Amino acid sequence: MKNPIGEKILLVVGWVAVSPFVIRHYVIEGFKWLVKKARRK
Repeated sequence: MKNPIGEKILLVVGWVAVSPFVIRHYVIEGFKWLVKKARRK
């Protein structure tokens, strides 16, 4: 039998564990892109 509450908790815990790395990755990529654009001007 599936436990939907348990699955939701695991999903939230997993997302909270992964999201800081994902956010940091996008922030770094966005910053690099901004620096490249700024240098062209």
